[in-house]
Amino acid sequence: GEQVLHPSTAMLLDSLMDEFVRTLRSDDDKETAAQACEAVKDICQQVGGFCMSKFQQNLTEAILLLLAEKAPCQNADDDEEEDDEDHDHVLIDAVSELLGVM
Repeated sequence: GEQVLHPSTAMLLDSLMDEFVRTLRSDDDKETAAQACEAVKDICQQVGGFCMSKFQQNLTEAILLLLAEKAPCQNADDDEEEDDEDHDHVLIDAVSELLGVM
């Protein structure tokens, strides 16, 4: 049969995913964006792909923005280039891990 989430769980998932996708698209901190990727990856692993399909387009668009290095968190003007480079690696690693479970 078809897998269905409890309505309360579905509402929570909707809220969480909306917030995480918003964070990926608009937050100006790379570490925050990386943590959002990790959270989405964990959610995908816990609830399964069947209930993630409604978020697929928005999530894919956010990931493409990150991969193209055009997200706000990747455009911040920082003088600390070495630290910034470390955050780049953390972010791209988190994006890669997320792609691995999608």
